[in-house]
Amino acid sequence: MNLYLLILKVLKYYLSIVRPYFLRVEHNAAITSTVFAYNDNYLYISDSSNKITKLNVDTRKQESTWTNKKAAINVLAITHNDKYLVGAIKSRIKIWNTKTGVILLYYI
Repeated sequence: MNLYLLILKVLKYYLSIVRPYFLRVEHNAAITSTVFAYNDNYLYISDSSNKITKLNVDTRKQESTWTNKKAAINVLAITHNDKYLVGAIKSRIKIWNTKTGVILLYYI
């Protein structure tokens, strides 16, 4: 068999395995921060449009979106038990419940 054809077959096989696992999210804003949950299969993304997007990595679907009203979130962090998401916004800090998206604490 021609080496070129063999390489094409291997590449085609590789793409058929790997491609379904890629996660594509459509957005128009620049990403400012990302964080993976420790125990769950979630990825949290903040962007310059003041939004936090919660993505399920296993199903490759967007679960929810939270909006910060005044400014973009600069830094994201998550607690070791995946219950709380912390975001730094300029000189303020917000803490969200990861299940409900409700703001629990707001530090000025």
